[in-house]
Amino acid sequence: APDGLRDQIVTAMEIQSERGRNRSAPVRRRHWFRPASIAAALALGAFLAFQVTKDPGLTPSALEREAISVLNASVEWDQKNPDHEELFRHLAKANLPIPDDLPDGLETARTVGCKVLSLDGHKASLVCFKLNASGMVHLVILDLEEVTGKFGALAEARKNCKQCPISGWSRVSWTDEEHAFMLLGKMKPSEIAEAF
Repeated sequence: APDGLRDQIVTAMEIQSERGRNRSAPVRRRHWFRPASIAAALALGAFLAFQVTKDPGLTPSALEREAISVLNASVEWDQKNPDHEELFRHLAKANLPIPDDLPDGLETARTVGCKVLSLDGHKASLVCFKLNASGMVHLVILDLEEVTGKFGALAEARKNCKQCPISGWSRVSWTDEEHAFMLLGKMKPSEIAEAF
């Protein structure tokens, strides 16, 4: 036997046995746990983000406040025309909400003009009508998904006219299948009720 062969064999055996001592039994990991927990965290995060950022829409009181703020300032009409159908065509071309039906008193009233509004970030149409001797009334129209809260029905609108004693503005609101409406006028509730 060559010189040093015995020492080489003993050294190799010692190294091999030392490697065996440092190695522990393989650990079984739960590979499904990590992806499942990540997926659950992402789903929860997306749900919470949607809930926090979801805009609930304008309530009737918020709509009234925003609209009166615009109307108290000087309104410059985007389009002027005494025929409401012409104004509605103008608004429809701009993909803005327009009514399918008008209350009887507005159907025969002359219009002054219309304007595109952004009320607290919500897209709306404004159409101004000359309501006989009572004066001007302003119809604000929004898509139904832009509002929240109780707006009432058109059939009950005549009985639901209210006035703010501080501002002097009267208002009534209602919805149909697609839109929410608020009619405002600086007049008595009985005068704005003439629109119905």
